[in-house]
Amino acid sequence: MTKLFRPLPFAVLTFGILLHAHGDLILAGGGSPLAAAVFLFSALPYVIALIALRRHPESWIAALAAGAVLLMMDLAVFRSVLISPALSAGLLALLVEPLVNLLLALPFGWYLGRVMARG
Repeated sequence: MTKLFRPLPFAVLTFGILLHAHGDLILAGGGSPLAAAVFLFSALPYVIALIALRRHPESWIAALAAGAVLLMMDLAVFRSVLISPALSAGLLALLVEPLVNLLLALPFGWYLGRVMARG
């Protein structure tokens, strides 16, 4: 049964990177060095989780949990800024959210997955 779910963290983390590529490069008009820098900074937590998954394939549950937490944070910010903006400072969330993902969401998700894997 676990063999069935092992590719799932790779798919979730790749979807997160593609989501940022679409939002930061395609929707923003692409091409500019600032858009590329924002994309690289936004995708960094997903890349770190992919590297950790590659180095420690037995930690696939931790990678899945980290990817899910990162994706939930991203989707919540995208919704609050792009779909139904409620605050005028919503764009600030797009700049702060990658740092929060990197410093809080990624370690929390990885720790949550490690706890879930222990049972």
